[in-house]
Amino acid sequence: MTGMTRSVRGTALAALTFLAGCGICGCSDTPDFPAGQAFTYNGNNWRVADDRGGRLQITAIDPRLTGMGTIADKRHKVDTMPQSEYRAAVMGWFATTGRFCTPDDGTAADAGAYQYTYSCWLPA
Repeated sequence: MTGMTRSVRGTALAALTFLAGCGICGCSDTPDFPAGQAFTYNGNNWRVADDRGGRLQITAIDPRLTGMGTIADKRHKVDTMPQSEYRAAVMGWFATTGRFCTPDDGTAADAGAYQYTYSCWLPA
């Protein structure tokens, strides 16, 4: 085996070890959200993934595609709604789940999705 082959193998082994370590410790860039729940608010359909630890992701779903008995609502997202609609739906989500929470301004996650961090309180 030549020195170059050993060097390439050593580099490949180091890269695989690093990637395996990232998979184990969870140091990827994508946050882990629970499976989303269907939610209807203001005549629009949403999918809400709420980790109950202060993070939430909401995705707008095309209302023409839901209820068709297919996975069309998961594949065809709506991305033309203004951010204020997302925030209103998040506030509606908190109201329907009986929680008193305030979300931040949110950041665009994917096409048709926003992520929010929030804090909750108990009413006096």
